[in-house]
Amino acid sequence: MRKAIHTLSSYVDDIACSMEKFSEGDFNVQPEVEWQGDFMSIQDSFREFERKMSVMIHDIHSVADKVTGGASRVSATSEECAVASEEMTGQAQNLEQMIRRFKVADFEL
Repeated sequence: MRKAIHTLSSYVDDIACSMEKFSEGDFNVQPEVEWQGDFMSIQDSFREFERKMSVMIHDIHSVADKVTGGASRVSATSEECAVASEEMTGQAQNLEQMIRRFKVADFEL
């Protein structure tokens, strides 16, 4: 009976330790004790959960990197558009000044 209680206690401790690591963002966790009997399916599920979480976190990081890259490109394009807009505004002002000079010149003749 004591052995059974000790075994169950070690499983609970193992789960608690692993869940603490999960809560800290460490999904590269393996059970520290070998579970036996009917508990082996729980251990298998635990390992599968850890594997899927690791894949999901990796995928999230990958998507976040792509979004960051896209945002950088959008930002650069925005800056280029702003510069082009300023240049066009300057050219439009120059054109307007030239037109005014021509109108003034027409009246002086």
